[in-house]
Amino acid sequence: MKTFCIIFIFLLTPQLSFAAIKVGVWKENITPTSSELSDSCMGGYGLPLTNPRCGVTETHDYLSVRALYMASKKTQLSMLVFDTTGIGDSIIHDIRQRVNELTDRLDARNLVIVATHTHAGLDYQGIWGGVDKEYRNRIVDMAARSIIQAQSTAKVVKTFAAQTRVPVSNRRGWDVVDDSVTTLFFNNRKTNQPIATLVNLSAHPTILDGNNMQYSSDYIDSLRTNIERNRGGMTIFVNGILGDAQFNTSDRTFEKAEEIGNLAANAILESEKEKKK
Repeated sequence: MKTFCIIFIFLLTPQLSFAAIKVGVWKENITPTSSELSDSCMGGYGLPLTNPRCGVTETHDYLSVRALYMASKKTQLSMLVFDTTGIGDSIIHDIRQRVNELTDRLDARNLVIVATHTHAGLDYQGIWGGVDKEYRNRIVDMAARSIIQAQSTAKVVKTFAAQTRVPVSNRRGWDVVDDSVTTLFFNNRKTNQPIATLVNLSAHPTILDGNNMQYSSDYIDSLRTNIERNRGGMTIFVNGILGDAQFNTSDRTFEKAEEIGNLAANAILESEKEKKK
């Protein structure tokens, strides 16, 4: 939610309101190679080092880093979203440093780096065993190059927003939960073709539980795939304030994760009919 607030401030700042906003996107497959997997661990369940899932060799759906670049006049805001449980400060620092080494055209100070928080992703924080050193170096370089590529693809856009709701509940049974979904739709101003769909909702990607031994972005995979197939462009998912929010199910399978992702995607696509400029 904090990330989305930053984006809305960017879009609503008075001196930018009549300026042409440019948006560019890029994505890369960050699934580890076989050798990288042997020295990497999956994160997300248990206290530090209490439930190590290391040396996992199977991947259900490919993991990605997705880059979103926005600019208006001399102001830039960039975002990198990783399919992982969380990201350590050292990796964030190294990505910004690598961007500065590769280009002087992108403002790395206004680069937001976040995780989708899938509990079937790699442990970039080093809490549950960490990742292979070569893999770490590779994703740092890949992420930096991704945001630079996104900048190179930027086009002037028309921007729309919409809201809907999905059946998110509090896992403790409390009434305190945010079941709203806020979506920004970016279309090419000249062709009106979709460039990007930016989705923000609060729900832990924990359909797959601690017994799972395949890397995955959980329900986020089918959510993004569905929107991209039916709308076009790239879909970027950013989790909100999670707390105890989750999709309530006792079925912890890939089939259920796909079903829930499609449910959310269909609600988002339906909300586009009522979008506001």
